[in-house]
Amino acid sequence: MNGRLNTIPVHGMGIAAILGLLLMTHLFCIRPLLRSQEARDAAYAESVALQDAVHELDAQNGETQAQLAEIADRLEQRLTLKTKPGQPVLETMSQLLELHELELMNFREEPSRSASLQKIDIQVSGEYAQALSLIDDIRKLDRPACIRAMQMNALSGDGPLRCSMRLKVEFFPRMQLLATSATVSGT
Repeated sequence: MNGRLNTIPVHGMGIAAILGLLLMTHLFCIRPLLRSQEARDAAYAESVALQDAVHELDAQNGETQAQLAEIADRLEQRLTLKTKPGQPVLETMSQLLELHELELMNFREEPSRSASLQKIDIQVSGEYAQALSLIDDIRKLDRPACIRAMQMNALSGDGPLRCSMRLKVEFFPRMQLLATSATVSGT
């Protein structure tokens, strides 16, 4: 019986050592493993959410591209007068004046704060109907333009009504979406 009592503390120390080992295993192995699994699961959930967002944005991008193409088509139909890419404003206006049989009396380029914005002051004379057609064609150019000021005076004479017209026009950068190689004169 004495031998049995001596082995109880050894068994107690063994059990304590095993429990300590289990506790250390839990603290240093299992708990970090559980944390890393939670972090992995959170990263996976975030990855899935990002993939879903990418698919949704791709769908929206497709819709936006389709809308942009539709708008470009409508503008293409509205902007019927094409100019050469990089064509100077003076050349464009000369072609329009020739097309409408208007006489150029004065042409001046005004200073602009932006290199891409061109401002002109132009004075022409000719038939009233042709002058109105010139204004309409400026509106139809594939290069955005804004007529900031207009002054028109009737000229005396026989035949069709003639006038002198002065325009201040701002030409904005060409929209790359609509750039083509056709010209105002149709060649």
